[in-house]
Amino acid sequence: MSYTDSALDAARLTMVADIEAQVSTANKDELLKYARMVKNLRETDNVTIETLINSRLESLLATEDDVDTLLDLSDSLSKVLDLVQPNTESGRELPTQSGNGGKYLTTDGTNVSWGTPALSDVSDLTSVSDGEVPVYSGSGFTGETLVNKTVATEYNSVASLPASASNGDFAFTLDNNNIYYWNGSAWTAFGGFTK
Repeated sequence: MSYTDSALDAARLTMVADIEAQVSTANKDELLKYARMVKNLRETDNVTIETLINSRLESLLATEDDVDTLLDLSDSLSKVLDLVQPNTESGRELPTQSGNGGKYLTTDGTNVSWGTPALSDVSDLTSVSDGEVPVYSGSGFTGETLVNKTVATEYNSVASLPASASNGDFAFTLDNNNIYYWNGSAWTAFGGFTK
């Protein structure tokens, strides 16, 4: 929590206490305002407020039946539902982020939650060998050799290039930013390169 957030914490708690005190006698318009305020204050785990709003909604629904009033009350209810159970089906809201650093968002098709990456999530990478790159095929990873790709080993200077190499090997030298290839008997400058 930043200093600014903590400096405002007392005001936030005062607002929450005022809402809790006023909800039980709120009319339909006030109830909607309180439900919006609670959501804006991010009191997503406040069971006390949820219970108070639910109780007031029930008492108002027992005495009101015109369409406009029911519409206003349904708006209040939607705020409470968003407040306690985020509307994750639409992708508009996430589970609480506090304490979930480094995790990824996952779903079981119904419920969204934070998950921790596990080795089993990438277990098929064991089929990738040295000199290969992992390629996802739609059902898992396979190792594939680089085809039509050039890999250059980096050296500090032309003087540090090895005395011999395999035909077609490439090298990049940091001192002059040049690329060299082994022509079978010597390193030959191929061209410049800018990092």
